Amino acid sequence: MSFYLDFYFDVAAREIDGYLEETPLVEVYALKSEFGGRLAPTQFDDQSVPTVRNVLVGENRRVVIDITEIVRSYAQDSDANHGLIIGSLTGARVGIFTMRTDGFPEGAVARVTFFD
Repeated sequence: MSFYLDFYFDVAAREIDGYLEETPLVEVYALKSEFGGRLAPTQFDDQSVPTVRNVLVGENRRVVIDITEIVRSYAQDSDANHGLIIGSLTGARVGIFTMRTDGFPEGAVARVTFFD
């Protein structure tokens, strides 16, 4: 079974040393502890496989990311499920991602689809 996370972003480039990245990376990581409002790299679950996707700069960009490995790790140990963190997190090919709330019905910001 495969699981996909689907959401919409407005994506802007972020200048670093005079360079604008036109296809920044959005990253999805499993968290290994409760999110307390401030993120530290030590909160990323290094036992699960992070998922990354390049996204072209622009408005209302639909992004679909395979989160199968993260879901499988949660299925093996449900106590380890502390949610997901989504964004440009590690500094590799950074961008500014603003999640849209109008991409799905009834104000949902994302959806998970699974295929057998």
